[in-house]
Amino acid sequence: MPVSRLFQFGAAMLAIVLVAIATVNLMPFGVAFDPVPMPTGHLPDSPSANDQRVTRAEWEPASGPLAQPEDIVADASGALFVGTSDGLIMRRAAQADEWTVFAEVGGRPLGLFLDHDGTLLVANNSLGVQRVFPNGTVDLIADTVNGEKIGLPNGVVSDAEGMIYVTDSSTRYNRGTLGPQPTYALPDLLEGRPHGRLIRIDPATGDTEMVTDGLYFPNSLVLAPDGRSVILAESSRFRLLRVWIEGPEAGQTDVLIDALPGNPDGLDYDAEGMLLLTLYDHVEALNTLILPYGFSRRILMSLPRAWFVNNDLSGFVAVIDPDSFEIVRVLRDASGFSPSNVVQVGNVLYSGTLVGDRVVQAPYP
Repeated sequence: MPVSRLFQFGAAMLAIVLVAIATVNLMPFGVAFDPVPMPTGHLPDSPSANDQRVTRAEWEPASGPLAQPEDIVADASGALFVGTSDGLIMRRAAQADEWTVFAEVGGRPLGLFLDHDGTLLVANNSLGVQRVFPNGTVDLIADTVNGEKIGLPNGVVSDAEGMIYVTDSSTRYNRGTLGPQPTYALPDLLEGRPHGRLIRIDPATGDTEMVTDGLYFPNSLVLAPDGRSVILAESSRFRLLRVWIEGPEAGQTDVLIDALPGNPDGLDYDAEGMLLLTLYDHVEALNTLILPYGFSRRILMSLPRAWFVNNDLSGFVAVIDPDSFEIVRVLRDASGFSPSNVVQVGNVLYSGTLVGDRVVQAPYP
């Protein structure tokens, strides 16, 4: 290691230690933290304005303030639905300006999916998988699998037969084990262990079964066009995966994109069938000074989570060919806005946000 790099590393580690000593009691976890070595290898840089694939996205507010509207979906009429951090599902009718309360689901609603019968499926952190009927009535479908609590229900979809698939992002780091936190992805990433799984639910009976486990913070997911697999974002390994749900390969996984140029979150299709993947920009200091070293990850775990999730988060939308799984286009706003989940309605792309307070919109395609 060059002397200049060694000095920078030593200074950074000293600063982390000093801050940790001053704040170690601010964020007690009470959950065993046992980091393991992380995979080695260079992560590609997040796409810059000089990347030929980058198109400037002109994000602008689409509505008044909402409490961290992370996921967003639309029905056939163009009405929008979002889940907010205060336990509400908010709805905005097509061509309307105001949001109204569609349902009170409690907890922290994350992934949303509109089923074929108009029922809204909700992956609710710490509460389980819920459905909201068109009249706003809320029903709990399932909150356990194999006798264990579904720790962090995150992404949710259903197939043509009505079977529901939900990602349980982390059985160790979630609202039930840590209480309310700005993020559960960070401690999961820092430990480097696969605490995630994919679960299948029969909504008619509430019966659940595990499709596969050993996943690294599985996040949003979509059903593959042929219905035989799901495609999901594996946030803690910066990958896009296929998990087979039917046939002799059921339960097996394939890596579709390895070493993504950002931390993946939301996943959807556009009107042409292209995949829309939202990603947060890589943080160089995290990737080079923290993740390679167990000691530095232990130190970072002692710091308040709010220090690392704030309005300075930046990101982009990657448009991915569903056959070749090549990133063919990147949508990035000059302000650095970080989309969490997106949905296309006509010629407009709407986005939620992990840390902000508004749904935004931009022309698309």
